[in-house]
Amino acid sequence: MAYQTAYLKAHYPAEYMASLITSEMDNSDKVLRYMQECRDMGIDVLPPDVNESMRDFTVAAGGVRFGMAAVKGVGGSTVDAIIAAREKEGRFASFLGFAESVESSAINRRVAEALIKCGAFDSFGHTRAALIDSVEETLSAAQKKQRDRDIGQFDIFSAAGGEDMGSAVTVRDIPEWPEKERLAYEKEALGFYISGHPLTEYTRDLKLLANFNTATIENASNKAEVRMGGVVISKRTQMTKKGKTMAYLSLEDLSGSIDVLVWPDVYTASVELIESDEPLFIKGTADVDEEKGVKVISQEIMTFPQAKAKFTNSVHVRMSTLGLEKETLMELKGVFERHTGTCPVSLHFQIPGKGEVVIKATGMGVTAGEELVGDIENLVGSESVLME
Repeated sequence: MAYQTAYLKAHYPAEYMASLITSEMDNSDKVLRYMQECRDMGIDVLPPDVNESMRDFTVAAGGVRFGMAAVKGVGGSTVDAIIAAREKEGRFASFLGFAESVESSAINRRVAEALIKCGAFDSFGHTRAALIDSVEETLSAAQKKQRDRDIGQFDIFSAAGGEDMGSAVTVRDIPEWPEKERLAYEKEALGFYISGHPLTEYTRDLKLLANFNTATIENASNKAEVRMGGVVISKRTQMTKKGKTMAYLSLEDLSGSIDVLVWPDVYTASVELIESDEPLFIKGTADVDEEKGVKVISQEIMTFPQAKAKFTNSVHVRMSTLGLEKETLMELKGVFERHTGTCPVSLHFQIPGKGEVVIKATGMGVTAGEELVGDIENLVGSESVLME
């Protein structure tokens, strides 16, 4: 089985990932992780589309297309009605055409708004904000036309080959929502971000500052220091016996989510950040439970700019024992000399089966920055630099 799945993933990556995600649709953490894996493999993750999507995840234009059954509030009977109308009458040309073609009993305002918010009508050329603005008028016009059709009435202009004036609806030219709001609506409709993520602009910072993400923290030892970033997707507060407020957070990054415990002193110091919608950077320790898994006990919560200022006191370069070659070490020394500064440097050599050896580069310091990181990674490999 392992060889068969490896073969499929190597030769039919989009098909394999579409099937894998479909099989785990009820596990949001795994879906999020597989979506990120798709992006890492160069496979686009495409939003639902009323003209393209089926019930489950499918392959479209080399990418993985979300199935309509993944949209919250859109039941299986609604998906079947949409697919049946599409197969009977062909591709929908407009939002109104969609509403007129699909049985009105299957489409109500709540369903239509969920499909708009996740991007299922983006191909019609209107902004999501404009379509939300036109929902009520569009559904009313479509329902009237379906009632008239059911009782045998028709428009004289339509019968003569002209435009059906009775069901015309004008979609106003309304600018799209700000990205933050658009992404929030996507998350509301699907449970995931598709067209972007609040953490995307901090991808580089995460590589430099974080030592774990939600995928790798499963390997953390108990009480290990944890530095990671994410967005708060849910929170719950509780009063302690001493009458102080503590919180339980669910923190999501690009790979999944993890529970974070916030004791009263940390909560008091960072309550405004926790209540905001800003991405957070958390320093804490790993609390490993063999049955319940890993959660993070927070010690400090900060913004990403604050984290960058705090964790750039030293530069750590992680290398394998191959890095002990004289030529590699001399080239690395040259990189340090080109970026001379005051931050101390430590080299971490990973020795298989024996652990780690740390050597401080005495007599030289560097200026921490993206140029330094890029030069080091070009020499010894990606994700080899950590700031502290």
